[in-house]
Amino acid sequence: MENNEIIPSIIAAAVAAAGPKGDNEGRWKAKLNDAIPHIAAMIHDGSRQWRIAEEVLTASVFVATYVDHEVEESSTRCIVHIDTGKSTKNYPDGIEPIRTHRTDNGQGRSMKHRLDQLKKGDEIVVWKALEAMGDGADAQKVRVLVHFETRPKWKGSGRGETAATAVPAERRPESDGTRAADSGPPNYTDEIDSERIVGWRHATLERLTDEQFEEVKAKLGKRGYDFYGVSEIEWVEHVRPVIREVIDLGKDQT
Repeated sequence: MENNEIIPSIIAAAVAAAGPKGDNEGRWKAKLNDAIPHIAAMIHDGSRQWRIAEEVLTASVFVATYVDHEVEESSTRCIVHIDTGKSTKNYPDGIEPIRTHRTDNGQGRSMKHRLDQLKKGDEIVVWKALEAMGDGADAQKVRVLVHFETRPKWKGSGRGETAATAVPAERRPESDGTRAADSGPPNYTDEIDSERIVGWRHATLERLTDEQFEEVKAKLGKRGYDFYGVSEIEWVEHVRPVIREVIDLGKDQT
């Protein structure tokens, strides 16, 4: 990608990082200018942030139930036990172990902190990558938990009740994060990991094809937004229109 194509995205990301302008434009621009070099360095393919993003984007994604975790002293990694609901030769009960990154670094410590907040039985979406342990062609590959998100707990009368059936139809949010017309005034927040926005993300992933999802991510990226990093407010103002645009385009082509 040409620099003149990347720079607008860098500036847009810096504007988002600088936050509201407030009544001191000079101070706000100074914060913006300070952020630009950091963001530009991050999008270099040798940066730590680039590697983390690439690791998550190439991971396999599936839903599982959290069981427990403990720290492996020899590696400092968390060993997380998840119930995949599938019986295999090695794990006939469906409960499989998956490792985190080392907890003696920031990425691993952050993951452990989030895992510590989970309760047995919580449903999570797992991003699983494969990491080579050792050198050479014979290096063993282990599964690494590179990201997870909790799924919202929908209150309903039946265990198999879905989000769509647990909420009355007249008050049900649309799958792309909109609200029904008579569901009352919106109360969106700047949270990026609330149960509401996690629900929006998962509903969107179920609704879109892989090609449509990639198109949504690309369009958001050009505007300086990340599908997994926006707040509820940003979702409603920026992500939802892009999702609708992609869906409508697909309808026009059929």
